[in-house]
Formats: sequence, structure tokens, C-alpha cells
Amino acid sequence: MKLHIGGKQAKDGWKILNIQEGADVDYLGTCTNLSALGDTTVDTIYASHVYEHLGYTEELPLALKEAHRVLVPGGKLLISVPNFGVLCQLFVAEGLSIPQRHKIMRMIFGGQTDNYDYHKVGPIEEFL
Repeated sequence: MKLHIGGKQAKDGWKILNIQEGADVDYLGTCTNLSALGDTTVDTIYASHVYEHLGYTEELPLALKEAHRVLVPGGKLLISVPNFGVLCQLFVAEGLSIPQRHKIMRMIFGGQTDNYDYHKVGPIEEFL
């Protein structure tokens, strides 16, 4: 099985887990609790813009532990998150307009369009 955490659109061969309901969501829940999936049952996980929404002291380590639990030996965990280091460099770059800085700030802290759209951690590769 291939699992897309945070996905919204169906893709052949993939199951979707999302915290919000959707027409193509197979599992409703959070990435910190993958109890709907058994141990070593997933070949590939793509975590698409979800880990930055987790606290780094408890939630993020728990989510990574759950991903490890459900992955088969040699399975792949593919992670897509905003790169905090790059965003910080962009934010302080000279010559940006206020709207451009605001857009970068929203990438750092989340769009804050609903209760789930807040970022709690600024991941960089070394942190993960």
C-alpha cells in the first residue's frame, strides 16, 4: 500500500489519510495516530505539508514513530514541508514588497484559514 498523508485527490495506487473529510479521503485521522493501519503494512508514505503543523516536542516525534511502525522494512517516507531556512532568507531579502513579505510569512506560520492551518514547527532537513 502507498499512503498519502494530507492528500485530497485520489491517485491510482494510493490511499489518503487526512484530518479533514473529503470525497477521496480513505482514512480520517491524524498522522500522530495511524492505528487504522497495521504494523509493516505500507510500502511508501508521502507526508504532504502535515509535519509542520505538529509540535516538535511530542507530536512530530510521535508522527515519525507511527510512520516507522506502519512502513515495511526498507519502506520509503517522503516528506514535503516548507523549508524554514530558505523562507527566513527570503523574508529578510532586500527589495521585497510588503505583500511579498506577507506571503512568505504565511508560508512560515501557515495560512491560518481554518483551525488546522497553523504551523508549529519550522522544519529543515537536519531536524527531520
